[in-house]
Amino acid sequence: VNAVRDETRSMEERAAQVNEMYELLENYEVKIPSQDAVKKDNLKETREAFAAKVLEAEGQLEQRMPSMAGTLEKSISNLNEDLMSILTSLHTGDYVNPECDPKTVLDKLHGVSETLSALGEKAEMYKQMQETFHMQAYEFTQLRDTITQYEAKRELWEKLDAFNEAQFAWKTADFKMLDVEEVVKQVHVYHKEVHKMSKRRGGDAVVALFKETVEDFKAAVPVITDLGNTSMQDRHWRKVFDRLEQPFFPGSSFTLETLLSYGALRHAEYINEVSGMASGEYGLEQLLDKIRRSWSDMSFVTINNREQADVWILGGVED
Repeated sequence: VNAVRDETRSMEERAAQVNEMYELLENYEVKIPSQDAVKKDNLKETREAFAAKVLEAEGQLEQRMPSMAGTLEKSISNLNEDLMSILTSLHTGDYVNPECDPKTVLDKLHGVSETLSALGEKAEMYKQMQETFHMQAYEFTQLRDTITQYEAKRELWEKLDAFNEAQFAWKTADFKMLDVEEVVKQVHVYHKEVHKMSKRRGGDAVVALFKETVEDFKAAVPVITDLGNTSMQDRHWRKVFDRLEQPFFPGSSFTLETLLSYGALRHAEYINEVSGMASGEYGLEQLLDKIRRSWSDMSFVTINNREQADVWILGGVED
């Protein structure tokens, strides 16, 4: 009806312009073709009939308004009940079970997302209807609260799933090809994020599992860092494997999971010593290489020994 009212005002303005044109023609005694005069009379009749229909529709609307407003309020109440049901479910079952597979929970959360999207569209439609009925706007706080809880659950399970996948990749990759610095960086990021979650949702069993998982891996970071020292050579790896009482084959590949299963964490202090030794030896090798390169371009003057003809000595070494 509101749309019809708006369109009616526009049509009335155009009809008034037509009437003004005909009045100008009459004032200047311009002859109006009979067919145009008929159309003008028809326009008047049509306008009057249309105005009557609009008034009739407005009257019916006024009569039905209480009933439609009641139906709308009931629909909003049903929507809130649906939202409350979703909100309750997010705090029960698989959503709070730390033993559940994250991917299974994320699949369920995807279904929740679609449901919330549909309910959000309904809420927007109800807002438009309230505006049409000139009713006080409803805030739909239950929708906002449910979406907030859904997003928190999705964030938790997504990050737990991402960390599990990352941890699997780190443990199963060829260790010598692993970017240990990047691993350590990501672990610190996850550690920071899970501690924020723990402060916000201290009683959540899934958060507790996530925190424990990250902290367990973080405890291994010092050993992983030492083992990931790029200065480590086969001779150093042999020392490590000997301490772990495992055979070492130069050039062979191994994984972090293998090293941990051999008990690397129990020999953290020894591994740190070997890693430090490797760094020191690498530094000396770099220094010797620098000296070798600098001497390779130098020219030495040799002179014959005055007392032994077959012996030559360096000359001009004052510098």
